[in-house]
Amino acid sequence: MMKKILFWKKSGKCAHYLLRIASLAGAALLASTACIRPAHSFDLERDRDGRVIGIKDLQVEDQFFNVDFFFGSYDEFFKGTFPFPFPSVAENAARNVIVALGTHEFTSKATTAAGDGFLIPFGFDERDPSFVKSYTDSHPFSLPEDGVGLDLRRRTQGPDEFFPWAGFTPTDEFETPVATPEPSLIVGFITLGGLMLGSKRKTKG
Repeated sequence: MMKKILFWKKSGKCAHYLLRIASLAGAALLASTACIRPAHSFDLERDRDGRVIGIKDLQVEDQFFNVDFFFGSYDEFFKGTFPFPFPSVAENAARNVIVALGTHEFTSKATTAAGDGFLIPFGFDERDPSFVKSYTDSHPFSLPEDGVGLDLRRRTQGPDEFFPWAGFTPTDEFETPVATPEPSLIVGFITLGGLMLGSKRKTKG
């Protein structure tokens, strides 16, 4: 009878530790799934000459946008406004446009040279508000996938055949987490549970 009582006590303690490990693993899995995002593809829109005139479903942080490239002045299209509330978000948008255009697409109207330049305005010049600051491709004429550059030009400046403005229209779609746990995390908690149980048995022995 005493052996049975000791067996049940030990079994109860083992079950307690197993439940504790399971709860910790479950909490970690829930936290990890919040960081896993679904893959989302964008679509490039081209005219008859192959020039990119827009990007459908481009992701900028947690929001998706339809991007339209147009040639004209800043005041003509934006009328003193900006597509994003903070320069840091506009810079992220510029990086995503660069990635979307890749190394073989072009946006310029110029027949002398193809370029993948664009302009995303983010603020007025502090010294002269008649100038607008924009993010653009740092090497628009070599068609590489490269870094973000800066541009400064008058708000009323006419069309530039190499640098279209990029207008962003938000869609109704937002990025949502996908509940898919990482296999490495599951294996890690199984291993941890085994080590904890083994250590407990050695201590009791």
